[in-house]
Amino acid sequence: MLVAFPLAVYSLLFVPRTRALVVLPLLFITIYSALPHKELRFVLYAVPPLNVAAAVTLAKLWKYLWTGKSPDLPGLVATSAAKLAVVAALLASASISAVFFAAAYRNYPGAEALHAVHKLGAPRPGARNKPISVHVGVDAAMSGVSRFLEQPSPWRYSKAEDLPTADLRQFNYVLAAPGKQIPGFALAHVQEGFKGVSLQPPFLLYEPKIHVLRRQQESTGTASQGRAKGAFDDF
Repeated sequence: MLVAFPLAVYSLLFVPRTRALVVLPLLFITIYSALPHKELRFVLYAVPPLNVAAAVTLAKLWKYLWTGKSPDLPGLVATSAAKLAVVAALLASASISAVFFAAAYRNYPGAEALHAVHKLGAPRPGARNKPISVHVGVDAAMSGVSRFLEQPSPWRYSKAEDLPTADLRQFNYVLAAPGKQIPGFALAHVQEGFKGVSLQPPFLLYEPKIHVLRRQQESTGTASQGRAKGAFDDF
């Protein structure tokens, strides 16, 4: 919330009608903070009312600065400086939010990797396509993959955990953590994700987060063994 949070807290003293908008969300966050497992989505509902309280406070402060009497030069300078500080705070908050947005945009490499798989294995229009199976590893599942991204037949998906390496042969594609080696699979795509912030250009740092592995063609003997285990053929 950046600048909005101190303004929301400030409203407790100077804008009484907004107290419920501040006290209840803070109580809500405090209760959820006692849970051992914490995620932003649990408390994100507290942001809108806090922003409303911050907006009311800022509006009252801005009105006071414009209507306040400043008969002497020091008072005029102080009022002008306060007005500039308010504008600067808003611009700074918007700029930092834009940076956070750019970081968050690249913070779901699992979802982006699944999109890449759909492009790599796009079925041929009008052709009778064989099933295309995708195994979603833990790293990908935790970084954006959901059922909302799944495509209809011939696509098939699995999030089964702790599968033996041999069982992964039944999949056409595997979304794996960087560095994971699976015999019979080749690297088809590297999906980068947000790593951190630097004080030097390019400021936002990225690194490989998800590797898309594609099953390679098998020899006749090996392919027969794979089908015996229920593996899908390459398309």
